[in-house]
Amino acid sequence: MTTATAASQYNRVAIILHWLIAILIIGQLAGGLYAAGLPREQGELARELFTWHKSFGILILLLSLARIGWRIVNPPPPLPASMKGWEVTVTKVVHFGFYFLLIAIPLFGWAMISSHPRKPPLEFFGLPWPLLPFFGAGSEETHELFEEAHEYGAFAMIALIVIHIAAALKHQFVNRDEVLGRMLPMIRK
Repeated sequence: MTTATAASQYNRVAIILHWLIAILIIGQLAGGLYAAGLPREQGELARELFTWHKSFGILILLLSLARIGWRIVNPPPPLPASMKGWEVTVTKVVHFGFYFLLIAIPLFGWAMISSHPRKPPLEFFGLPWPLLPFFGAGSEETHELFEEAHEYGAFAMIALIVIHIAAALKHQFVNRDEVLGRMLPMIRK
């Protein structure tokens, strides 16, 4: 691999974190929407799914913090010089949106559980996980506020994923540049 090629692609850690988080997010979105739509008589299944949903949400939060830390220490490769100004702006806005939501959605979920009046236990793959302490007794109104923020964040994430995939496909099949190959090493030219 030449130095120029290495400078134009993400490093292995960034690629692994990207795809691991992407797979977890898609699973979380699908699982969360499925569990939320279950009929009342399947409450036990919904509870089990949401227990897993919470654990994977915490994992996404931790991996996202690691991803952001890694990105600070190991900046991403520069965008292709052929990109138009508006494309660069949209790219930066979408990436900022991803990083914001990767932190905000799990925090909203954590706050939603922590602000619940009944204070249900929170676990991280079977291990006790602390509730956020600043909610005291909690209230139904606060709980519902964070629940809505969590849900709206999930729908915003879906929109960003669609934009991100569409842009990656545009770069691969219309522009025919190497943008997609920066995160999918097996398709590099």
